[in-house]
Amino acid sequence: MSEEKQLFGLELINKVIEIVLWTGWVKNAEKPVSLLTIAPPEEGKTRLVEQYRYNKGIVYITDVTAYGLSQKLIQYINEGKPVNHIIIPDLLNPLSRQKSVSDTFILFLNALIEEGIAKIKTGSILMEIPMKAGVITTLTTSEWYKHKDKWISIGFLSRLVPLTYRYSRNFIMELLEQLSGAEPIKTEINLNFPEEKVHVTLPRELHRQLKPYAIDIAKVVGLDGIRMYRDLGIMLKGFALSQGRDYVTQADVDVLKYLTNYINYDFNLIDLGMPKFPYK
Repeated sequence: MSEEKQLFGLELINKVIEIVLWTGWVKNAEKPVSLLTIAPPEEGKTRLVEQYRYNKGIVYITDVTAYGLSQKLIQYINEGKPVNHIIIPDLLNPLSRQKSVSDTFILFLNALIEEGIAKIKTGSILMEIPMKAGVITTLTTSEWYKHKDKWISIGFLSRLVPLTYRYSRNFIMELLEQLSGAEPIKTEINLNFPEEKVHVTLPRELHRQLKPYAIDIAKVVGLDGIRMYRDLGIMLKGFALSQGRDYVTQADVDVLKYLTNYINYDFNLIDLGMPKFPYK
């Protein structure tokens, strides 16, 4: 396939997901960053996030209630496994349950992402397991519009970094051509996470450069950008760590600025002829 038809747009989406996953290994982060990927149906959202399901520190779960997720967390903790991120490949599955069940589930995620949970009940036993974890999940644009006002009102959206995109018709046609008669697409990406969490230094002057980006992203859904600004700073640390460094550089800031083309609620187009991601 010619250079101009390489599907480099997907590389950008993968990069955002990977940076978010790396935030789980930053020691001096208030919490791992959470990510909500929103795109039209059949645009590969589920496949993009499930590629990372076998990495250390990840709990992968498909259709779940608050109770079911709490039991899964207990299982991981009892087995001595780290829990940094929970990947729910399609948020529509838990949202499709009875309203009271789905509402309880969102409130459970609300607490887990930001304040953390101190106790989990299993049967008649109340276990004290203080923890925070990030959530990575996906949703279609129609479901996003259906739920967004309520999620703004309960503070759920302020806890999630948005990742939005849409494919051009030409991009879809080229993707279909690549899939025609092809071997199965690789569905597993392994990241080289460290054995222990790492303290990463972020100079204040570098973090400040992302302030206007945080405000612009958040104002679309009526938020002030305070949590977004914090999360973008944690993502800077995550990217630096993914590059084998324990300090953030100007180059890391430039990467995140570049990726804000899709870290937003603008649903920007992914098209053929997009330049290859200009960073490692």
